[in-house]
Amino acid sequence: MARIGGRDRGVQFKNGSWWARYYANGKEVREKCDNKTQAKAIYAKRLVEIREGRYFPKAKNVRVLFKDLTDDYLRYAALHHKRQGDDIPRVKTWLDAFGNVPAEDVKPSQVEEVMARLKEEGMEPATIHRRLTVLKAIYNRALREGKIDKNPILRVQSPKFDNRIVRYLTPDEESRLFAALPGRLHPIVSVALHTGCRQGELLRLIWGDVDFASGTILIREAKSGESRRVVMNSRVKSVLSSLSGKEKPSNPVFSNTFGGFMDGGNLRREFEGAVKKAGIAPFRFHDLRHTFASRLAMNGANDRTLQTLLGHKSQAMILRYAHLGPSHLQDAVEGLVKPKLRIVDDLPGKSAK
Repeated sequence: MARIGGRDRGVQFKNGSWWARYYANGKEVREKCDNKTQAKAIYAKRLVEIREGRYFPKAKNVRVLFKDLTDDYLRYAALHHKRQGDDIPRVKTWLDAFGNVPAEDVKPSQVEEVMARLKEEGMEPATIHRRLTVLKAIYNRALREGKIDKNPILRVQSPKFDNRIVRYLTPDEESRLFAALPGRLHPIVSVALHTGCRQGELLRLIWGDVDFASGTILIREAKSGESRRVVMNSRVKSVLSSLSGKEKPSNPVFSNTFGGFMDGGNLRREFEGAVKKAGIAPFRFHDLRHTFASRLAMNGANDRTLQTLLGHKSQAMILRYAHLGPSHLQDAVEGLVKPKLRIVDDLPGKSAK
């Protein structure tokens, strides 16, 4: 930061407060700040915005409505988030509650009231947590963009939940699920059960990523941000071999009735309908991945194998399946009750005790 006479340019301490001071459109502008560091940062940011033509001063006494923040956030999510449709119902929860309220007037107690209502309506704590995460992301983005001066819901606490609980299909539940599913969804559900792939990974899959010769599927956009290869068993090979569209590498493996990519929202609705019809609720599409991992664990797969097949970067995520394959743990604790071997000193000239 340039300095004038030992003082930082564009930073002023006056009347007990720090101010960022700059000129825009021939007029002096001052912004009140919490401290000197913030004043320096705002001054530098405004200079860049003015130079690049991105500086639009807020009109006095004009308050930004919450719905204006959501519009900007959804545009951002559409560009940067892989599963764009997921944010829409989460944003709608808050839009219904605060749409026409000035964004900075929303109170933590009001947010907590919405969360309490969602809980009373039967929404799971993990789902409420994701909705709150989106609300905080909306405010954080608005703060970074200078649309608001403060984040009023910064200290709202997320509900506690345990995401280590695993829901997986029993053989009987699997039979009931397939009996209730529309026939066109059988292939994608079968592949999910036998590969552990996520819904988004399967919906983006194209035939150019399926290698029958090596028996693997290339997942280009995994959750970790890195690509990975998934091993196909005989069931997966059989299911994929029966599908059409393989003649063109860019064709989707799981297509809609028009040959295009299957819509995730429609898939989720039809899957949830089948789950209710089969009487196995609660069960999500993602629980097919848990079923895959649980069955591997129950068949004796070790932690490293599970980590590799699921594509996890660390073993922390697979600890939820440890109790399903406890044979090695049982062997370890059983060793405590086995009789100890006698130590025999068989050196020449000595007898065993």
